Parts: sequence; structure tokens; C-alpha cells
Amino acid sequence: MVFYPEIKRMAISIKAKKIKGFPVLSITGRLVSIDSEKFQKKLENFCKKTNMTAIIDISEVNFIDSYALGTLVQHHTQLRKEGRRLILLNTNTNPTTYIQRLFEMTGLKRVFNFISSIDQIQ
Repeated sequence: MVFYPEIKRMAISIKAKKIKGFPVLSITGRLVSIDSEKFQKKLENFCKKTNMTAIIDISEVNFIDSYALGTLVQHHTQLRKEGRRLILLNTNTNPTTYIQRLFEMTGLKRVFNFISSIDQIQ
């Protein structure tokens, strides 16, 4: 069993906010199956309300399970079919963090559009 010291048991918090005029869905805590329905509904509603780009801030997420990854992939795929895009904002670019390693190991780093600052949106 691998131990990740930065993984803390923390309830999920999902809030829509604006950063420099862009709508952002900010997530804090652990994205796990117990909160899957809450996460799915918030993400669906958020994606419906955004025009062309859905920005998900995962900077404060410290764990993502397979269900949550699947949910992100599903919404990414759906938005692409609609000519829209899903961008993951992660201001914590330390390559040794769990989230960075997760997306690298799963190959999803090549699938998603990652930014480390809202200023990178074109």
C-alpha cells in the first residue's frame, strides 16, 4: 500500500465563482464516490450555464477516485462534441503532488487542457 502524506480526509466543497470574469467551479477536498452524486449534479449544472469553456479549479483537491475521474472524462467528451471545452485549473504545479502524479500516471494529462493560472486562457 502506498501512503500519500498530503492526502487528508476532508469533506468535498464545490462552489461556483468568477475569477477575472471567467466562471469557475472550485473544488476543495476529496472527490470520492460517496460525494459522486453531488459532484455530478454540480458539474452538470455548471457546464450547462457556461458558454464555450467550463473551468474546473482542482488546486485544492487532494484526492480523486476513479468515479470522479470518469465524471471529468465524461463531461470533457460531451463538451468537445458540442464544440466547447473543459479546462482544469491547477495552481499547485508541484510535480510530486498526488493530483499531478495521478493525471500523469493515467495518461489524462494528455487528454485534458491544464492551466496553472486563469491568465493562460485564450
